[in-house]
Amino acid sequence: MSATFAFLLAREAAREQGLELPGTRSACTQDERFALLYSEAKRRVGRMRIKVVEVTDQIEQTLFEVYAALALNTKYNDWRTH
Repeated sequence: MSATFAFLLAREAAREQGLELPGTRSACTQDERFALLYSEAKRRVGRMRIKVVEVTDQIEQTLFEVYAALALNTKYNDWRTH
């Protein structure tokens, strides 16, 4: 499991603490200080309650995701292609 959301939360916490992080995800997870933040973020995500909306049509799904991100001001959505 990649735990992408937990990774983003841990990276944000590291920045708030002024930690200098290596460039790659793999290198970050090897850093002991970051590993602690990442473990806590995974526990935090595990305690979250979620609700799911099933949208089967691909076009509606894309539009709904964009609409929800804008309406809810979700700061963790990343629309860049890498």
